[in-house]
Amino acid sequence: MTTFSALLLSAIIEIPVTNGVSLAEAFEKAISARAEDEKAEIVIDIKVKGRALNRPLFIDGVFQPKEAGKLIIQGSGKTRPRLFGSLPVRGWKKRKTKMNGRSDVWEADVSKFELSEQLDCLFMDGKMLTLARYPNFNPSAPYAGGWAYVPGRWISMYKFPEKEPAGNRTCMRVGKKDWRNWSVPSEGRICIFPRQRYGSSYVPIRDFDRENRLLLFARNLCDMPRPGDTYILSGFREELDDYGEWCHDLKAAKLYLIPPKGKDPNKDVVTLPTIDAIFEMEKANNVEIRNLEICAARKALVANGGSCITMRGCEVHDISRRAIEFRWGLDNALLDSDIHNLGGGAVHILGGNVKRLNGTVIENCHFHRVGKIDHVSSVIFLEAHGVKVRHCLIHDIPGWAIYHMGNFHEFTDNRIHHYMLETEDGAAMYTCGYSGALGTVIARNWISDGVGIAKCAGWGPLRFFQNCHGLYFDANPSGGPGGALVYDNVFERISGMGLKLNSNRCMMITNNVFYHTGRGELLRWSYAIQMTGGKYNPEEHSGTVREWNAILSARPDLQSWPFFACPPDRTPGGNHSWSNVLQRNIWYYPTCPTQKLIIHGGIDFSSHVIDYNWICPGKDAKYPSIQDYDWKNTWTRKMRHDTHSVVTDSIGFANPKKGDFTPKNKAIMKKLGIKPLNMVKCGLYVNEYRKKIEKEPEGASSHPEWFKHPVHINPPANEDPFPGVSK
Repeated sequence: MTTFSALLLSAIIEIPVTNGVSLAEAFEKAISARAEDEKAEIVIDIKVKGRALNRPLFIDGVFQPKEAGKLIIQGSGKTRPRLFGSLPVRGWKKRKTKMNGRSDVWEADVSKFELSEQLDCLFMDGKMLTLARYPNFNPSAPYAGGWAYVPGRWISMYKFPEKEPAGNRTCMRVGKKDWRNWSVPSEGRICIFPRQRYGSSYVPIRDFDRENRLLLFARNLCDMPRPGDTYILSGFREELDDYGEWCHDLKAAKLYLIPPKGKDPNKDVVTLPTIDAIFEMEKANNVEIRNLEICAARKALVANGGSCITMRGCEVHDISRRAIEFRWGLDNALLDSDIHNLGGGAVHILGGNVKRLNGTVIENCHFHRVGKIDHVSSVIFLEAHGVKVRHCLIHDIPGWAIYHMGNFHEFTDNRIHHYMLETEDGAAMYTCGYSGALGTVIARNWISDGVGIAKCAGWGPLRFFQNCHGLYFDANPSGGPGGALVYDNVFERISGMGLKLNSNRCMMITNNVFYHTGRGELLRWSYAIQMTGGKYNPEEHSGTVREWNAILSARPDLQSWPFFACPPDRTPGGNHSWSNVLQRNIWYYPTCPTQKLIIHGGIDFSSHVIDYNWICPGKDAKYPSIQDYDWKNTWTRKMRHDTHSVVTDSIGFANPKKGDFTPKNKAIMKKLGIKPLNMVKCGLYVNEYRKKIEKEPEGASSHPEWFKHPVHINPPANEDPFPGVSK
């Protein structure tokens, strides 16, 4: 017994980081310890309040090979130690002369940092400051205010006039009222939503054409600027005019800052980024980072290759770019952590295939306020196969909660609300691509308050509650066999469609509640479901058949999947081998009775199954509206859809505010085979690393006034409608 205990104790090596030991020294000791004992568990225990880093904490496969014992980097005590990816700027002084008419501008010499490029981020007490911008941020209208507009007569974003040269993405004209006498072009950056609001560009400015009021960009925008597109300019010293703003004079090696109200830069520590990521891993294995506060950096963690990298019980905040990247590694995890206030997205995962799934798990994490610089980033971006996102809380985000490419994902028990606050044409969960839904499970999620802001019908002015959906399977995902299994979800107050299926096959949508989806002001543009795509053709899909056979060979376990037992070379028929199935769902939209239940684009409904649904279009609509089809004679009798479904004027639910969406009428539930839905267990839960569920910070849910329709004035007709082309 004594011998066993001694051996067990000798296999755990603790290396404390105290006031007398640096992180670099601790890592050197850990490397030496690993060389002596490959199987030992090494614990780097950080016992200080925090450390600012001048180089990344680097771990590779030599330090942590596959066979190595676990390396744990943890914080001790009740308060998480703080790791900065930035170093302090000292010696701040108030300027003796006014700058831009203000006498509260401070300056500091940063020549010792030997900066060769314009800074893009600065921090005070671990929080991002605002790069001087035009127009200024408007706290009373954080999503619709504080934008300038490309000049010219607004036209539909779907219109391409002959005068407009295709692909002109290198410059943009600025309106007369917005042009300033900016002195240094390279100080500036633009964030712009060109043409459509599902993608933005954040690019440096290379030069000016002052005579024609043109900004010339250092690289192409993602699309061509169009009249009415919104943009923000940042970085110019002439725009330093608001509290919390700063700018960088690269040539003079100086920073200028107007501190937030009540702050002193010599007392409240200002730091500038010195490294790309706090943790950098290259083919490392069996590493756990826990109980740390990670902030004031460009990125928090970048792991290339390797396996079993875990971040647990951490707070990651005020990161200027994407916070966490798992590239081509396997079986990683992000657990019990709070991730917020990011310039870009939160997590990017890349890798895996149908034979060897990625295996990464994201669970019990709280995400909010991402995309503060690019105004568009998704929280979780997947270019992978087989990622699990479970029990997360996601809210107050500009774009999509989960953008997923690849197959065999599991998104379960998540709470998502107030998303797409600055974008359009997306959803809480969105996939795009030929095989973007194969084998994916979406279950027990509570998704609500999808907003969306867009040009009405592709033409200005901008309005809220436009073109935002619940689930969106776009551009022929699951064009092959298998599809996704979507069940036991609640979609509540979604401004657009609860469900958008774009050329999908083999989707099973069952036992979901679509509650108050669509909005009356959308008129004919409001519909609950969209289904597009033609009939399966074996000749056209011969590639799909080969792909399917390869998948089955690699993954024989998929035989249990609902549709997979049907070979794809069989023409759709009685077994509906290529059909979508929408059964036992509740569609409740009495406040939008003109909403179409289904709108379609060329879909062959003969190969789909739609039945046993409970539909409530409101008392003003006796029957649901199906595009192009009469409900009784064509839809139910000829096509045999919804023949067993029930249409009622109203539905009473147990307690929607508390997440209980169980209908009170048990008889209809039993008749249709609908199961009760109570979402009380969605989202975060308490465990060793999350001691309690904190109250959500103030945000969109408590500020409905933020989403009043913005007021935009269309420019006069004599303005140049094609910026950067004429004159």
